[in-house]
Amino acid sequence: MRGLKDLAAALRRRLRPSLPPPGGEEVLQFIRDGHRFVWSPPEIRRQIQSHGINIVPADFYSNIPLIEDLETTFEGAPTRRPVYDKVFDAERIAAFLAGIAPFAAEFIPPDEGDEAACSSFFWKNSQFSWTDAMAYYCILRARKPKRVIEIGCGFSTLVADAALRMNGSGEIIAIEPFPRPFLPRIGTVSEIIRARVQDIPRARVLDLVGGADILFIDSTHTVKIGSDCLYLYLTVLPDVRSRLLVHSHDIFLPFGMPLDWARDRQIYWTEQYLLYAYLLQNPFARVVFGSTYATEFLAAQTLSLMGGKCPPGGGSLWFELNAGV
Repeated sequence: MRGLKDLAAALRRRLRPSLPPPGGEEVLQFIRDGHRFVWSPPEIRRQIQSHGINIVPADFYSNIPLIEDLETTFEGAPTRRPVYDKVFDAERIAAFLAGIAPFAAEFIPPDEGDEAACSSFFWKNSQFSWTDAMAYYCILRARKPKRVIEIGCGFSTLVADAALRMNGSGEIIAIEPFPRPFLPRIGTVSEIIRARVQDIPRARVLDLVGGADILFIDSTHTVKIGSDCLYLYLTVLPDVRSRLLVHSHDIFLPFGMPLDWARDRQIYWTEQYLLYAYLLQNPFARVVFGSTYATEFLAAQTLSLMGGKCPPGGGSLWFELNAGV
């Protein structure tokens, strides 16, 4: 969620300048200590984790990629390759992009703003921008939804609010365990559910989603025991029977995840691989737009959509469920 991302970024900014990189005997001592602690009992590991640190094995079976594996991955290193492309239809995506483009001219947010005290969207925020923001605005203007469910809220909610106000109708139900201060002040937000989505009973989530036109997902991006991604893609979406347009964020399909995120930032998000498996040969789901795909393979159309207001790019993926309903 955005609150957790902000916390991680703040910790990195605060700690990195004051802590010189370790070396020599310090590294060797850490390795010795690591071998002791990696198999320590749960109560010790819980204490370590409470300080924002995990000590896990690094071997053939590790779910965290080894740095040497990143250098030889079939996804492409150093030049990435579109190896996950079977769910993309260029003609469909180009037609979808053409359908939302007429609304782009009216979306003119400022470049700058104050993340701590903003009341409307601006391009140079740290969370949600580029083609992601432009497409979201245009999609809501084109579809004119009565209800938008956002799982993970923040600057995307400001974009949705601007579009719904232009539409003259529509509500946002926000599911966000760590809401930003401005969230309760957004006029089109009718309800804020301060909880992790996986802690909300499935029947309640299905009821909310069943009454929505748009489901906007910005999750933890993790595939692990009990994660929000498992809950949504494996227990919620398969039981949706109504027509629904779904968004997932920080998805870089048809490419793999950015290798430098894992190598340099220790971000090991795997949501997009679960999502790709969910979409493959799924007769009830079809991809209609992707920011990464459009930027790479429909460059002229995407540049036209952006109109020089902000560079193209981003990680939004949009797919439609039950389009024939």
